[in-house]
Amino acid sequence: MQAVKKRRSTAAEKKLQGTNRADRSQDPKDFDSDIHPPASYLTNDGVQIYYSICKHLKDNKGLASIDHFEISVVANSFSLYAHAANKCKNGGYTQETQSGYSQVKAEYTVMKNESINIMKYAEKYGLNQAAREKILAFSKPKNEADEFSIV
Repeated sequence: MQAVKKRRSTAAEKKLQGTNRADRSQDPKDFDSDIHPPASYLTNDGVQIYYSICKHLKDNKGLASIDHFEISVVANSFSLYAHAANKCKNGGYTQETQSGYSQVKAEYTVMKNESINIMKYAEKYGLNQAAREKILAFSKPKNEADEFSIV
């Protein structure tokens, strides 16, 4: 028997019912209606990250409709990294095997792999200061008279 997926209540419905919570008040659908929906495999945190990245790109005129595939991937990487980091924070980075050896936990390996993915996509989508400056440098028209140019 297949489980029936319950539709999530909107922020307006929760407010009307009196079940809204201040720490969860931001409904992902409130971001922007013309942003492509995220991939179905994203967790709730991943969906929030997805819409945040889309909003960032849209504000900087760098969002194309085809980008939603890659943005879902990077949002998933951020979500997996955060989940693994929380597990390591609470339980440490190493574990002891049955034979007594100490080894790195799987969560640490996930963090390491996802941080590589995040850094790769950060450059592409301007998710850090250096990448934003590089992207903006190419989008600005060159001035004919630059104060540092040789006369």
